[in-house]
Amino acid sequence: MAQTAAHCYQHQPWRSERVLPVPERTPATAWPLWAKRGLLDRGKLPPALARLSTLDRDDPDQGSFAKVFSRAPALLAMALRAYGNWLYKTGGTLHELRHTILAAQRRFMNLKPLSGVAWEIVSRWEYLEPPAHRVPIPEPVLKALVALAWMTGYFDFAGVTLLSFYGLGRIGEVLNSDRADLLLPEEDLWDQGEDVYLRLRSSKTATRGRSRVQHLKISDRHAVDLISKAFRGTDHGARLFAKTPSAYRYRWNKFLQLLSIDSELRLTPGGLRGGGAVHCYRLGLSVADIQWRMRLKHQATLEFYLQEVGALSALNHLGDTSSRKIRAVAATYPFVSAVAANQ
Repeated sequence: MAQTAAHCYQHQPWRSERVLPVPERTPATAWPLWAKRGLLDRGKLPPALARLSTLDRDDPDQGSFAKVFSRAPALLAMALRAYGNWLYKTGGTLHELRHTILAAQRRFMNLKPLSGVAWEIVSRWEYLEPPAHRVPIPEPVLKALVALAWMTGYFDFAGVTLLSFYGLGRIGEVLNSDRADLLLPEEDLWDQGEDVYLRLRSSKTATRGRSRVQHLKISDRHAVDLISKAFRGTDHGARLFAKTPSAYRYRWNKFLQLLSIDSELRLTPGGLRGGGAVHCYRLGLSVADIQWRMRLKHQATLEFYLQEVGALSALNHLGDTSSRKIRAVAATYPFVSAVAANQ
């Protein structure tokens, strides 16, 4: 009897030992790559980059190029250098050259040690045409925009603008968020503070060593009151900004025109995040804290805002008419917030 029990025990297929069938999955290389300008697929790639990505060794028309480049990577490096010179002379973009070199390095593994001659063209191009960074939005301009939007009934516009500025978030991330991603102070069951939190389901830095699900935190008292009033009655399945990004930009430009702000100052929605960083820096927050709130992996990204722009301001280049309008409208911002808090 004991031997029979031992025999059954030895042959019992325990649950932990069972091998469950694993469904076949799509290879990871078949999924699009998240890059600086969004999801890159072959339909959006520059022509030269797309050709490098689709070179087939077995194709009689393309196989010779693939074999030559794989056996003589120095030749490919010089070809990329010549291609960069051609792009610069014909009015191409530096963005296209960068991604073409990166695609070539991924396609031909032995190219990277020799690609310095091609990256040298990138460095020369950056020196001749320094990249134009987004101008940070000064806080007085933000308050004027929000007050103007609120008094004209564009509450959702005011809410997402405040979330981007005081939360140090990219405006595109905020516009893509739903009401269910927003946590207002009265909805916090822990009752541990008066802050607003916005969960970001997909972020630009989600695949760069950062958490896949990130969040923004807004602590400014006036901003919290306005955001709470703007979205308190919004359905949880609805977008925070129900219209398109182009509609947001159209309304942004209209408000700038009402404030007589010249378009040459390049005050765009993309400067909200940088403006929030400069605002935190002037309040005395440490660079490490600002970097964490901006969800940046390296401090180099902050250098432009804090070193070159931290002591300067777009307000210095405004005309007298625009300055008077901004001061007058921004002065109503605390009263607009107080009315929203009492409603």
